[in-house]
Amino acid sequence: MARDDGSGEVGGNATFVMLGWKAAPYKAAPYTEGRTPIVVPRVCWRPDKVDVDRVGRGTAPPMPAAVRPMRARKVETMAERNREPKDLDTRERMATLAAAKADATSHSVRGEHETEEGVRHTTDLAQVEALIDGWPEAPKMVARQMLEQYGAPNEATPTKLFWYRNGPWKRTVLTSDIVLHNFPTPHSDFLTQYIDYRVPVGMFDMVGQFDGSCLVDRTAGEAAARCDSEAMNILTLNLLHDLVSGKTTVEAARKTYAENAAGFTLGRSAPYAERFQFDIPQSGTEDTDEGMIGGAMARQTVGKVKDLLTGTEKPVGG
Repeated sequence: MARDDGSGEVGGNATFVMLGWKAAPYKAAPYTEGRTPIVVPRVCWRPDKVDVDRVGRGTAPPMPAAVRPMRARKVETMAERNREPKDLDTRERMATLAAAKADATSHSVRGEHETEEGVRHTTDLAQVEALIDGWPEAPKMVARQMLEQYGAPNEATPTKLFWYRNGPWKRTVLTSDIVLHNFPTPHSDFLTQYIDYRVPVGMFDMVGQFDGSCLVDRTAGEAAARCDSEAMNILTLNLLHDLVSGKTTVEAARKTYAENAAGFTLGRSAPYAERFQFDIPQSGTEDTDEGMIGGAMARQTVGKVKDLLTGTEKPVGG
């Protein structure tokens, strides 16, 4: 990260990615323009196999004007970037809502309740291997299992891998970041896998009592499990289905989970951890709820007019 240490110079590393060009990042060449911190990356541009590594103090690397990087913005502190929702002016707030409503309308016309653009993407397996090389051991091990099972992910970042429509899953997200979890034994959660599944709203509390890493999204119509392996995620969702179907209770489901997790780990037959015991829905699980802002907008418009006329602002009631 660029920094200003008071010397008038900026240190750090910078990486520029230009479509159609390749750039290899090197140590940034620091310099200043007046007192405004600037970061110029030391790069090797290879448009026609011509390498250039010629960045000096106060100069920029010679490259075609069409692909010259923009000057780095002034380094900001966290306090300078501390913008809250209340700082949006009314025009921007209205524009945001209008854009979201227009987007919703267009998707509704096409019969879509969600989009999955990620499924169109692909990644390079060698680059993914390089990304996960520095991950903690447990996520790295599972990442290699996933790569062997499902191939290269659709999307990859330095800390996350994404697969869409892989095997029985609607979406798989593997991360190098972990969440500690003590049920049924202390471990780390880092693999989250989703299916289309509708859980009745009245059962949300029961699901939370069963397993805090069993996740439910009412609007999208999804259920997910987050654990340290695919087998444990399958086990979680099988028991979720039994709960929703009335086949088991929270206490019984937790005991069944522990027994199957132990048995699977020791190499015993554990069908609930090996495969789904129910047919996974493919659509129609979403619950987009119902609109009720029309009357509220009318009432709040009256309130806004009063604010303008009186020069005071009365907070909206809860």
